[in-house]
Amino acid sequence: MILSVGEILIDVIEGVSKVGGAPFNVAVNASRLGGDVSFVGSIGKDEEGEFLKNFASSFGFNTLLLKEDINRKTTKAIVELKDGERSFRFERDNTADAYLPLIDDSLLSRSDIIHIGSLPLSIKEGKEYILSLIDKAHKMNKKISFDVNFRSDVYSSVEEAIEISKRICLLSDIVKLSEDEISLLGEDFIKEALKDKMVFITLGKKGSMCSFKGKDTFAKSEPIKPIDTTGAGDAFMGAVLYMLDKDKDPNMEEVLSFANKVARECCLHLGAI
Repeated sequence: MILSVGEILIDVIEGVSKVGGAPFNVAVNASRLGGDVSFVGSIGKDEEGEFLKNFASSFGFNTLLLKEDINRKTTKAIVELKDGERSFRFERDNTADAYLPLIDDSLLSRSDIIHIGSLPLSIKEGKEYILSLIDKAHKMNKKISFDVNFRSDVYSSVEEAIEISKRICLLSDIVKLSEDEISLLGEDFIKEALKDKMVFITLGKKGSMCSFKGKDTFAKSEPIKPIDTTGAGDAFMGAVLYMLDKDKDPNMEEVLSFANKVARECCLHLGAI
């Protein structure tokens, strides 16, 4: 089973509210593909949170653990589109995403892969929660998956964002990066510090690659004119985790090709899901 943990939020795209949050998008995509998936997140007890709760409840997750925080608001991301490409601005004044509910041992024990979202890492309580979860999961011999999903604007500095991203990468078994994130974290760090990890790299319209056990595997993607690239990386990662959870010794070229197709489909629709 895949257990995805982290932000669930509202994406406001061209004035329209859509469901979002990278680890939630990953969970939905993996579940839609037929995967055994659970999700853990936190929302405000407000109209936006109710919308997200109703949406999440409709997916038939193995377990859905949503904390409704009466003291904090549901997080929003304002998404701006230009020629289908997107940029984000987060509204995080007293928001709930980093104040996650405790996960009991039975849920962890039933999980094979624990996927971590990056947004809660920018707040002290969220970082402590994630680090504690990773430590507990490692003691139970579970695999940790991490999408760097670099968002420096929610940190006090770019340097802080890079430091915590590297730290979680080193604690993970499966890491996903974009080409831009390789530049930010450094090619030497990726090649040397993560050489024993399963590292997936999305290459935009060129496709994707995976470095694992000293072997690099590439898969091209079919060219398209995107409507909205929001959530494409999450669609890719949801497909990857679905394949890895289904097959413990997968053909990496098949994994990448399949994940590229899922990401491509996401780009043909408005919104992350």
